Formats: sequence, structure tokens, C-alpha cells
Amino acid sequence: MVAATWLRYLVCALFVVGAGDLGARSHGQQGNENFAPLKARVARRLAWDRELAPFQLEVEVNGAVVKLIGVVSTDAESQRADRIAHDVTGVLAVVNRLTIDPTLAPSGENSLASPDDTTLEKRIAEALGGDVQVAAENIQINVNDGHVSLRGRVPDLTQQVRAGRIARSLFGVRSIDNKIRLAQPSKRRSRTRRSKRRR
Repeated sequence: MVAATWLRYLVCALFVVGAGDLGARSHGQQGNENFAPLKARVARRLAWDRELAPFQLEVEVNGAVVKLIGVVSTDAESQRADRIAHDVTGVLAVVNRLTIDPTLAPSGENSLASPDDTTLEKRIAEALGGDVQVAAENIQINVNDGHVSLRGRVPDLTQQVRAGRIARSLFGVRSIDNKIRLAQPSKRRSRTRRSKRRR
């Protein structure tokens, strides 16, 4: 009788543990499904990059951790892919599993079809909007035959330079006219500071 009761408890305990493990795995899979847009954003940024476009790179996500898989021809390209993935909003960490094959000859830009102006404008907007260090909501983009013009205002010089660098890095961009200006402090703040100084 005691043995039978003990056996029932053991079976129940194993069932609960198994169900918990199954639930955890199911929750993990749902969590990764929630990060599917992040995976897509990283994959697009890599595919649109001027130097990485010739390579077939794969992206996997586990939560907000991104894994890069594929082959590039130089260490600089591997580091570039790592940096691009890190800079996408929502990425917490990057596991770089890219291998380097110096004999690999990328197809080069000339063999790839350049995107049209409308497509390029959308790509630049997404690249700027998805970057952790750029406040892109006040930046206007205009593309004419691959020549890109940037207008608007950002809080500091770092963002101004970075916005131009990101746009220039995309495949299909022929030139950049970066006329983004620095946002001026409001007049109210200036007057308030002056009045405080007088006091």
C-alpha cells in the first residue's frame, strides 16, 4: 500500500517536471517568434550593406541574442557584420560564428543589381530608424539616381556624422549630401539661464 502510494507520487512528480520542461520550451519558441522582426531587421541590414551584400549571411535569434552564420573573405568584414548587428535596436548581444576564407572572392558590387531610388530611400530610412544611436524621426531623405540628400536636425554632431556614415554604407548609394543640422536649444531655456545668471 505504501509502495503503491509512493509510486503514484513519483509518477506525478515526473509528469509535472516533464510538463514544466515542455512549457519552458514552448515559451522559448514563442519568445523567439516574438523576436522574428528583430531577426529580419538584422538580416536586411547585412544584406543591404555595401561590403557585405555579396555574401550569403544567415541570422539566428535566441531572445535578443543574435547569431551570425556564414563565410566572408576578411576579418574586417566579419567585424563589420558584428558591428552592424550590434547597432540594431533591440539586439542585446551578438554571437559571431562567421568564418573567414581569404580565397573567397565576393561577386562585387558590379554584379549586383543596384536598388532603385524609392527602394534605396526606404532602406536608408529603415537603417537610420533601426540604429540605436540615431534619432531618425527628424531626418528627411531624398534619393536621386543613387545620390542621397539628408536634411533635418539632430541633437548632436555624433548623430549627424553617424547618419551620414550609415547612409553611405548602404549598397547602391553613389554619394551623400549631408545637410543635417544640429538642433538649437530653445529660446526659453536660454532666457531662463540668463535670468538665473543675473540673479
